[in-house]
Amino acid sequence: METVQLALSLPVRSAFGRSDFCVSACNAEAVSWIDRWPDWPFHCLLIYGDSGCGKTHLGRIFSDFHIEAADLSAADFETFPQKVVVENVNDQTDETALFHLYNFAMESGRSLILTARKIPVFQLADLQSRMQAMLKVQIKAPDDELLFALLMKGFSERHILVSADVLEYIVKNTERSFAAIQSFLEAADQLSLEQKRKITVPVVKQILSPTSFEKA
Repeated sequence: METVQLALSLPVRSAFGRSDFCVSACNAEAVSWIDRWPDWPFHCLLIYGDSGCGKTHLGRIFSDFHIEAADLSAADFETFPQKVVVENVNDQTDETALFHLYNFAMESGRSLILTARKIPVFQLADLQSRMQAMLKVQIKAPDDELLFALLMKGFSERHILVSADVLEYIVKNTERSFAAIQSFLEAADQLSLEQKRKITVPVVKQILSPTSFEKA
């Protein structure tokens, strides 16, 4: 019987520097707004897109200060720095707290980035009007260039060497989404640790076969 090594849960080093962010057509507009700060027409920018698309990474480039939207109601805005990132804004966010933060930031000369999976719709009329007026930029579905770069970055962070042919095969045969790439990288890392196998095309096929990602 083949002996299989048990995988150890080793930390993956996620690089969040400006040079570590993979720029492509789908996210170039969001990157340009980060680079243009403080030359913004408004003090608040909403970046929205699917999970794993790079919203948090861009937020880290913009500011070291991040707060979950769910924690705003208990926060002391006076302690906030000049640049603030509010993560995971959605329709269930405390609307009064977000409205007060928006106004406080405008009055005190602070800048805000809000991140969300989609543009939220609020019941508080004043907050909804501000949401409609603020800068909004979407990170769209990744193209081949970005998928290739994300795979290279993900494998590098996991210290896994792969060939260009393998990367091209993955790009052509996986679902075209950020979440699918993240799931594939996690599965490849697990298999590499357990079986001590290099990531080759046959191994990629093994990873993809139980899923619906492989194309006919």
